[in-house]
Amino acid sequence: MGGKMDESVSCSWSEPLPSVSFHKDVDTARTHAETVAASRSRSGSTAAVLLNQLTTVTAPWVAVKVQPQQHIHHFVLLSNARTVEVHVGDAVICTYEGIVSTGGWFLHDAKCNASAGQTLKFKFFARKERSTIDVAVVCLVRDVVERTPSSENNHSNDAPQALESRLGQLEAQIHVSMNAIMRRLSNVEDRLAALEGRGSAPSPG
Repeated sequence: MGGKMDESVSCSWSEPLPSVSFHKDVDTARTHAETVAASRSRSGSTAAVLLNQLTTVTAPWVAVKVQPQQHIHHFVLLSNARTVEVHVGDAVICTYEGIVSTGGWFLHDAKCNASAGQTLKFKFFARKERSTIDVAVVCLVRDVVERTPSSENNHSNDAPQALESRLGQLEAQIHVSMNAIMRRLSNVEDRLAALEGRGSAPSPG
């Protein structure tokens, strides 16, 4: 089961804070997101926030600071934004295109890699209503890193953890790049097919 996170959560519109839940595995996170989407769709309720002119200049965001002994490796979120940028600390930005889910929400379901002390931030672009932000739920999947007596005074594992975090971020970036390449190839194939269709069409007699 998922639970309310004890991580420090903040957002660019101050309040109300979006619903952020905490899960042990990806399947549970996905199930929770689907349940929230279905419930919101049935009830017709909304948590949409009207953004003022100053806040619409930049994309609205939700940030979660990862607490000690925590490691977040996956996220599932539902919002009214088609495109979401994911920031992990000061690392490379990854951009994800959502798919339409129950109730017309955009679903974003992807890996991430945020360790204790880092801030995981989501920025929301291409919203259905540019003047509003509506985040139905943010589901984060975490591992708990057990602390041993020796680890409190020994930071020899910092380098491997930093490398693992960087590799995870590169993997996510490659995934996004491959998706973009596949979309472009598909567009090229469609255009070639259209041109071939025109070329094979019989000329007017």
